[in-house]
Order: sequence, then C-alpha cells, then structure tokens
Amino acid sequence: MTTSTSPLRIIYIVGAGRSGSTVLDTVLGNHPDAVSVGELSNLHRSGWVNNEFCACGEPADGCEFWNEVRNAWLNANRGADVEDYLAMQARFERFRPAAMWRTEASSLFRTAAARRYLAQTGSLYESIAAVSRRRVIVDSSKTPLRARWLARLPGVDLRLVHLVRDSRAVAWSRKKSLARDLEGGVQHDLASRPAWYSVVYWTVSNLFAARLRRRAGDRGVLVRYEDFVSDPAGELVRIGDACGLDCGGLVRALESGESFSVGHTVAGNRLRMAGQVRLKPDWDWIEQLSESDRRTCWRLSGWLMKRYDYPQQAKAA
Repeated sequence: MTTSTSPLRIIYIVGAGRSGSTVLDTVLGNHPDAVSVGELSNLHRSGWVNNEFCACGEPADGCEFWNEVRNAWLNANRGADVEDYLAMQARFERFRPAAMWRTEASSLFRTAAARRYLAQTGSLYESIAAVSRRRVIVDSSKTPLRARWLARLPGVDLRLVHLVRDSRAVAWSRKKSLARDLEGGVQHDLASRPAWYSVVYWTVSNLFAARLRRRAGDRGVLVRYEDFVSDPAGELVRIGDACGLDCGGLVRALESGESFSVGHTVAGNRLRMAGQVRLKPDWDWIEQLSESDRRTCWRLSGWLMKRYDYPQQAKAA
C-alpha cells in the first residue's frame, strides 16, 4: 500500500460513455494501492441529492464509506454546499460550448468560482484518499472537461487512460432503452438514442479525449475496448506503464479467471450492482445493429475510426 505522504495520483478514464469504462475502472480498482470510485462526477447528484444505491447494496446515505467521505469533504470546505457544487459542475464540466470556453479561458482568467470549484474538487479526492487509505484513485467520469480541470489541481499526479470503442458498438448500446430500476443500478428511465446522435457524441468526446492524451505525454495511454477484452494482460501492462502501477497481480488474477469486486460506486453501468465483475467480451452489435445504422455510423465517424484502426467490415476478435 502507498504511504499517506505519497502524492495523490488520479487515474482518469476519459472518452465516450458505453465504452466499457465500468469494467476497466473495476479491474484497476482491485489493485492493492488503488480505490475505484466509478463516475465520481455524478457523486453529488446521484449519491448526496438523489440517495441512489451504492454498489455495496446500500443507499448512499446508508453507505459508511460515502458518509465518511462527505463529512471529510464538508469539514475541509467550511460553508460548502452540495447544490452549490452541482451548479459549479454545470458551469465548468458540462459538455457544452459555454463550458468548453470557460474551461479553456480559466487558465488566463481564474475567477473566484473557478478557484472554489478547484479547491472543492481537490478536497473531494483527498477525502476519498483519507477514508480509503489509498493514494491512487480511479475515476471513470469520462468527460474531457473534468480532466482539464484535474490537470490544474496542485499536488496531483494525473494519469489519463483514453478508452475508445467502435462507434457502432456505442451506438448499439445507446439504442437500448432501460426502465428505471433503482436496486439494479438504473436511476431513471433511459430512452433509446438514434445512431446519428450517438455517433456525433462519440466523435466529439474522442476528439477532445485524444487532445488531452497527447498533452499528457507518457502519462497518458490509448486503450481500445476491443484490445482490452481480447488481450487484457497485454493492455494492463501498457496501462500500468502509463499510470505508474505494477499490474502483475491483476494480470495473474485475469489469467486465472478470477472475478473482480466492485468498489463503492454510485454511478456507472448497471453491472456494478452485481458486486463482482468478470471480463467478458461483448460483440452483440455485430449481429444486431441494423445495416442502415451501420452505414450512418461509418458515414459520420468512419474517418475517425480509421485512426483507431477500426475496419469498415467488423468481426468479433
């Protein structure tokens, strides 16, 4: 285990949703030096306002871990308020043109709100580190704007894992509608999204993620979901090299077929509520996505998918 005096390291998974980040987050969170917190950007609303279920099976207000984190966060930020923090997230993290401009301009014009947001965000990670007694935090929030702010936190060693998945697989996943199931990890009804909508979202998210990864240099790594599920051992070595982690133990656990326990997460893919996760490839889209949707995906994002070595005619690995 890392010592309490070591720098706080954040392993941030960035990219588009429905790309397998919950599984990767869970696997990395089983490293003895790390703690997995899922989509931390949703903690305040999902956990501390809506009181949704944690992966431990308890509602957030009944989860000892998140109660301790909340108390530590409030004690470190006298006068802090959950609703105020949510307003700052909407201002600085939401993936909209105005928020993008504020994020980029903040390096030149640091407003009082930006300073407060940074201070409270930094203390949230420090609170998690104190409660978990881990100095490596895996955050799969994915939004690129949050990553830009994390890079500005003093005393933080930020590592970026740009996780990308075939846009057609993402479109297929987002076409599925899900009914609200609180204990099953679905906090509200999820409507089906058309392929064109999902592909535009995929393209913009990955363009920004790639830019951040390039800025990170050797502290960032590109990982394709398809490679991770086909050759998890090899990909974990690459991730470990970029994130400063010895992933040998995780590799051995994968090779022996072990399952991975889910940490205290209150947001992310519903599979987190199973308590245990096994690495399982998902190629359903290859057989089930319609030809018209495939054509839409390729027309809109084929130019970018080629950069990630995705073929026009895909097949299961």
